[in-house]
Amino acid sequence: MSSDLKRDLKNMVRNTEDRLAEGLLKWRYQKEGKAVPDEESLRRASREVSGRANRILSRGLTRVWGGMKEAYKRGEGRGGGGD
Repeated sequence: MSSDLKRDLKNMVRNTEDRLAEGLLKWRYQKEGKAVPDEESLRRASREVSGRANRILSRGLTRVWGGMKEAYKRGEGRGGGGD
C-alpha cells in the first residue's frame, strides 16, 4: 500500500471520528438542555474527545496484545489440550 493511500485513509478515519464525536457532543448538550457551542469550539472539543478515545483504546489494545503473547508463550494458545 502506498504511503499516500495510507495517509489519505488515516485522514479519512480521523475526520470520521471527529464528526462522530461532534455529533455526540451536540446530542449531549441538547439532552442536558445546554446551549450548543459555536462550530469552532465544538470542532475543537470533538478533536480532543476523539484523541483521548484513541489513546485509551491504544493502551487497552496494547495490554490485550501483551496478554495474548504471554498466554501463547505459556502454551495456552497452541491448542495443546489445556481444556
